[in-house]
Amino acid sequence: MSSNLAPGATTPYHRHPWEHEVFIVSGSGVVKSEQGDRPFGAGDTIFIPGNEPHCFVATDAVQFVCVIPAPNVCQPE
Repeated sequence: MSSNLAPGATTPYHRHPWEHEVFIVSGSGVVKSEQGDRPFGAGDTIFIPGNEPHCFVATDAVQFVCVIPAPNVCQPE
């Protein structure tokens, strides 16, 4: 899923049971979680573990791609 955040925009502070990886295509900001604030910029990859409360805050316009692994698809048999 590809998403955009306008400068100063934020995603809701939320959690979900699945992990996801976020690839920052352009822009910069901060991801907030119980583990603290982590700055990000273009070219960064962010790992969000399952059930970790988090949100993204854009410093300037941010474009990112969020990848959610499909369960059991990449598991060895």
